[in-house]
Amino acid sequence: MLLRLTRPLSALFLSSSLLLTLNLPAHAAERVTLSYGGIQDSITVADLADFAETGQPSAKLAAYLLLTNRQPEELRDILTRSIPMESSLLSSALNSFVGDLLLNQVDDVVINPDGNSRDALRTALIESAATNNRLTLLEVLQNHPADDVQIDGDRLVQFIDQLQSLYQGISDFGL
Repeated sequence: MLLRLTRPLSALFLSSSLLLTLNLPAHAAERVTLSYGGIQDSITVADLADFAETGQPSAKLAAYLLLTNRQPEELRDILTRSIPMESSLLSSALNSFVGDLLLNQVDDVVINPDGNSRDALRTALIESAATNNRLTLLEVLQNHPADDVQIDGDRLVQFIDQLQSLYQGISDFGL
């Protein structure tokens, strides 16, 4: 009798676990080291996600914002600013010569301390766009394969502008 109950429960548990994990990235960044104006601090991606959703910064994030003299709304906008980006178009672009040039420039903005920043960022961008044909910085961080990611806030806005320009240029040519 116990064996008859154990098999269906085991199968249910296994299939439920599989379904839950299929929707999650295989590995995601856990911490982000933000540097802005000479001030650097490490924040968890979970704290950033909570902040993006609620608008309420954690104590650590609030202290960082105060030290950098930045408004919470400004960071929230940067985290959640949505860029329309068709995933197949993005994949083609990032796997091209122009995409390589862009990713080389981004190595100074989003840094993987373990190395291989360019490939890690390419993966995070493509996986982020694959879910909804849009990109946000928060999604990219959540899909980044490194445990720790460093972001140079002084150069971040330049990268976002370049990414929007790349997408617009590719869209205009119908690639």
